[in-house]
Amino acid sequence: MKAIALASDGALRDAEVSLSKLRSYSGKLTADEVNEALGLIPFKYHPEFMGYLIANDKASALQFIQRIHDSGVDMEHFTKDFIEYLRKVLMSKVNPAVLTALGQDPMPNWQVDGQKMIKMLNLFTSARNEIKTSPVVQLPLELAVLELLQ
Repeated sequence: MKAIALASDGALRDAEVSLSKLRSYSGKLTADEVNEALGLIPFKYHPEFMGYLIANDKASALQFIQRIHDSGVDMEHFTKDFIEYLRKVLMSKVNPAVLTALGQDPMPNWQVDGQKMIKMLNLFTSARNEIKTSPVVQLPLELAVLELLQ
């Protein structure tokens, strides 16, 4: 149900369409199958990407971007969701009870300082805006990674 809410972004008609898509499947669906059916970014992508950034692993971060692009992931949508993931990580660092009070799952305790988190949020917010006009859709993300990990 959470996936349907995410896919519909608050629009009842979109939620009905998503539910209809899922009802056409027989048997029990995995989280990955639901994400694929609804065009959502798999939840595991965000912590994986974050891990590369925290480890200062440029090569793996850039390979990750290329891999998800090649698999057909909408780069703007991924970046939007990653920014939300970063926001939750930051909120969790400031006060873990905030996410719990909002009914959201706690975030992993990433070992990253607040200044780097703010820089990440700014870089990826700018990258998301640039994706819309970039001739190479993954380039703004790649540049954000390179600037962050320089």
